[in-house]
Amino acid sequence: MMLTGAVNFPLSALPPAVQWLSRSLPMTHGLLAIRAVVDGAPYSEVMGLMGLEVLLGLVYAAGAWLMFRHRLNTARSNGNIELI
Repeated sequence: MMLTGAVNFPLSALPPAVQWLSRSLPMTHGLLAIRAVVDGAPYSEVMGLMGLEVLLGLVYAAGAWLMFRHRLNTARSNGNIELI
């Protein structure tokens, strides 16, 4: 995630396909917002980036919860997990 999330270099330095992938990661928009604020941008200009960061985080969290719940139900039905 650190390589494609543009942690150590700007997002514009990545190839276009990797930039597209990077914009779907939850860390990228937060880093863009932090860099903009450090460069002197007011918070009102980075609110969209921060909102997108929260939205992506919620989407990833919901996906993780659904996958965990599915795996737990599968393990219970197969008898691979103890309930104690």
